[in-house]
Amino acid sequence: MLGALETSDLSGALAQIAAPTLVLCGQRDRTSLPDARRTAAAIPGARLFVVPHAGHLLPTGAPHAFDAFDAFDAFVRGFLAPGHQQTH
Repeated sequence: MLGALETSDLSGALAQIAAPTLVLCGQRDRTSLPDARRTAAAIPGARLFVVPHAGHLLPTGAPHAFDAFDAFDAFVRGFLAPGHQQTH
């Protein structure tokens, strides 16, 4: 499965996503953060949240980040709230 993920390129389909989309990535995830930024930019109306002080494998890689950051909680709750505004 990991091999298939490494060779798959779904970037051409990202512009077709119409569902509200929240892209999450840890600030210290140097491998995935550039891809997260490109992914969020390619999906119409998508929002990116970079989790401070966290690395890869959220939330298992940094469960303390999810418990400690009220900003994260507020951001996700705002994203999930009915009628939220889609902005970059």
